[in-house]
Amino acid sequence: MGSALASVFLGIAAIAYLLSSDETPPLQPAAPVTAQTAPPAPSDPSAATIASSEPSAAQVVDDPSGQLLWAPPTDGAPISLAYVPAGTQCLLHVRPASVANGPEGERLIAALGPWGRSTVDRLRAILGSDWTEIESLLVAVTVNDDHQLEATLRAEFATPLDGAALAGRFPAARRTELAGLTMYTQDGRAYFVAQGPAPVLVVTSVALAAELIESAGDAPPLVRDIEALVEHTDADRDVTLIVAPKFLQASGHELLAADAAPLRDALRWLLGDEATAIALSVDWGDNFFAELRATPALNIPPRRLAAKLRDRVAAMPAAVEEMVLAEPWHVYGRKVIARLPGMLRTLARYTRAGDEDGEAIVRSYLPAAAGHNLLMAGELLLTQPHGDGAEHSAPNDAGPPLRVSVAEKLAAKTSLSFTKESLEQALALLAEDVGVEIVIAGGDLQLDGITKNQSLGLDLRDRPASEILLEILLRANPDRQATGPRDPRQKLVYVIEPTTTGAAERIIVTTRTAAAKRGDQLPEPFRAPSR
Repeated sequence: MGSALASVFLGIAAIAYLLSSDETPPLQPAAPVTAQTAPPAPSDPSAATIASSEPSAAQVVDDPSGQLLWAPPTDGAPISLAYVPAGTQCLLHVRPASVANGPEGERLIAALGPWGRSTVDRLRAILGSDWTEIESLLVAVTVNDDHQLEATLRAEFATPLDGAALAGRFPAARRTELAGLTMYTQDGRAYFVAQGPAPVLVVTSVALAAELIESAGDAPPLVRDIEALVEHTDADRDVTLIVAPKFLQASGHELLAADAAPLRDALRWLLGDEATAIALSVDWGDNFFAELRATPALNIPPRRLAAKLRDRVAAMPAAVEEMVLAEPWHVYGRKVIARLPGMLRTLARYTRAGDEDGEAIVRSYLPAAAGHNLLMAGELLLTQPHGDGAEHSAPNDAGPPLRVSVAEKLAAKTSLSFTKESLEQALALLAEDVGVEIVIAGGDLQLDGITKNQSLGLDLRDRPASEILLEILLRANPDRQATGPRDPRQKLVYVIEPTTTGAAERIIVTTRTAAAKRGDQLPEPFRAPSR
């Protein structure tokens, strides 16, 4: 759960970076933060708190075997999906005022290093409000028609916002009327105040504004497992992240880029292929509480998934310890990083697993200070120089690394397996796996009546990546009579785009007709046999 905890807070920074991506976050924290020694965790580890029939009450029972799930500290309503765009696969819900005004607030922001402060500053600029004035903030991440990530924000303030106050916050914005509602546009974003149980400020792209206004706050259609997890969320928790792991591997891979990129592998190690969506929530009260909910893949019993997650949490300290000991770390953070395996052992000790309503659940209680200690150590592990870069930047006497061609990468063996994905996502998964950019020429496909959203299944293991790419295009081909890639009826083909600027080559998925018209050279498998 340690990698999942870090992903929540680095997700906040990544999404804030997404909102205004003209700068890259600095690598080094602005000033050292001293790790605090955590006091003993829950006073009696053999006593479990379970929910009683009264929502506001709890019951403590003797549980020497440590098998019962910890009861959560909050009992709020599910997170509202009002003014969330259809198709959202990543949701982040935060209670900024609660976090900032709590005893751990400043430590949490400091523990995130420059990303934490940058996140607060960016949100202040976008919302025209201080972090401490926001009661709740929901960030919904979607992919637009240009395959770029967009963020829609829904903020509820301690002092309710009205149209006049909104105009005052953004005096340079352009005012328009849409469906009887006043909307302001500025810097490509649309702002409007939506009424409900409490007024909320919605900030979205201009392209999505009409859709959200017309929805009048009705919940949008989402992926089934995302919807199921939302129903079990608790809006009173300080932070909640809901995401489909495959979204982070494909369309949403930019959310875990740069320094956060190792989290992609960490989450894959933690979840494997057995979880289709996760909801990770944390809360600071008298103790630090964390909960991971996961919807199991087909034919995976939730109890078995919960047990596997619990085992992986238990194995995490040793795995991180191997990483920490393998290389020297920058003097700035090495002491805190060295303590991380011990922190994770304490986390594992106070972690319990179970299942509920078809979902796997892992919960942990630790002292309140443990949250920012884990966060700080995780941030340093991701961002601090290590190995040869720990003390200095040594010149590379061996010269620049040799560039590996696309053809060489396609010759490498890999595996790709999924039950049902779109052509676009199947190619994205393969591209990420082999480290090659694959672009769909959407206009070329449209001229031949081919859609990139068609679905297909695949289960190919230990095959050259070129064979897997061919198989994807064969299965997505509209003419089922095609006998192979050389058949003229095989409309879908690819070409390798050469480079003359020093940039890496890339693969363009196009049609046989469009490639012939441009004079593109097709790879050998698509060429007609010579006579």
